[in-house]
Amino acid sequence: MDQPIGRDDPGSAGGSSYIWARKHNSIHHSLTNITGQDDDIDVGFLGRLSPHQRRLRVHRFQHLYLWVLYGFLAIKWHLVDDFRDVLTGRIGQHRFPRPRGRDLVMFLGGKAVFFTLAFGLPLLLHPWWIVLTFYGLVSFVEGVVLSVVFQLAHCVEEASFRYRAPIRVVWPPPGRSTRSRPQWTSPRAIGCFPGLPVA
Repeated sequence: MDQPIGRDDPGSAGGSSYIWARKHNSIHHSLTNITGQDDDIDVGFLGRLSPHQRRLRVHRFQHLYLWVLYGFLAIKWHLVDDFRDVLTGRIGQHRFPRPRGRDLVMFLGGKAVFFTLAFGLPLLLHPWWIVLTFYGLVSFVEGVVLSVVFQLAHCVEEASFRYRAPIRVVWPPPGRSTRSRPQWTSPRAIGCFPGLPVA
């Protein structure tokens, strides 16, 4: 919980707001849907999320298997991505300043709080296999929900894609012309995803 909740902070979901501010708010929103620059539409050979990416035979079935892979997004984020990004000082091909001083303490403290809440406290009350099972189930659902919400804004027919762009990252982003703006009309969706555009 690197910053107070409600400031575009994924800390309560197990991610670092330090990395989020750079990966999502700065890099992604400056280079939205630009193939080769936007890390969020690059899932390697596993999927083709841009018309500019190489088409493989297996992609004919991505509408079936990507749902399962999306479920592992949050687990990978919690256990691998944030740590890898901080250690390498890179998000995809983009360099960023690694956290130092207070930012590093907040990063490590936020991760410690998350792991304590996700594993430490539950292990005091339940067997390890139940804790891991529920962590896996909850994180799987979190991964699918995050993927669906973000894919609706970026990988639908209405979204446009570009190939390559200058690597200059700016904040705030100059515009979001490549991003679709889904309008939420369902009261259930509006309640689940506050802050998203409402029709």
